[in-house]
Amino acid sequence: MIDRTRDKVPVPFRSHEKSEEVVTVVLNGSNGQVQTNFFEAWEENIPAEEREYSLTRAKLSPLEGLYQTACRNAEQATQIWAEKIMTQGTWQKEKELAKIAGYYDELAAEIHKKLTGTGDLKKKARLEQQLSATLADRERREKDAVERYGVEVDIRLDHVVAYYIPCLWVKLELAHKDQVRTFTVFYNPLSTEIETPVCERCGRQTISLVPEHDGFVCPECSVGWN
Repeated sequence: MIDRTRDKVPVPFRSHEKSEEVVTVVLNGSNGQVQTNFFEAWEENIPAEEREYSLTRAKLSPLEGLYQTACRNAEQATQIWAEKIMTQGTWQKEKELAKIAGYYDELAAEIHKKLTGTGDLKKKARLEQQLSATLADRERREKDAVERYGVEVDIRLDHVVAYYIPCLWVKLELAHKDQVRTFTVFYNPLSTEIETPVCERCGRQTISLVPEHDGFVCPECSVGWN
């Protein structure tokens, strides 16, 4: 029996408008792998409030590691939402920046015109100070506009749900020359799929394993051992 853990994370996004999304990350509690299609397989099943069977439970991975994996995936999902919000606000930001630029370009042009038309040194000094203040004010307003259309994210764990699913353990034996390695993968009756094995070195799921001197690894970790 495999424990599926779901972390549900509310994520408020603060930009020119405030919005909130809920990010859900489902992990296989045994091997720590993210279950991206979990709810698609779950739609045709009704969970029971209590287990109606007694099966040996798969070993649970350390909770700290599961939590860190969930956080990384929640951050990735959050980044996608943040980029979407920033894209939606781009035209508004550009419109406001163009308005600011038009106003200060006109103001600066008027000051320059007065500067070129006066020979009074005191008046010229005052106009130069006025131009410097105008440019500084423009920079401040443009910075404020850009920051206003940026995205500030507040992400926190709301609750965790544990699903217990009866699965089959399938042992695979890989051999290369005098090297033999046994892998255990899981058959999930909900999705009718065998879950992808993981690389022994980096822990990432992989559909291709390459023999190395100390085991079988994914192509990204392979250094070409023969």
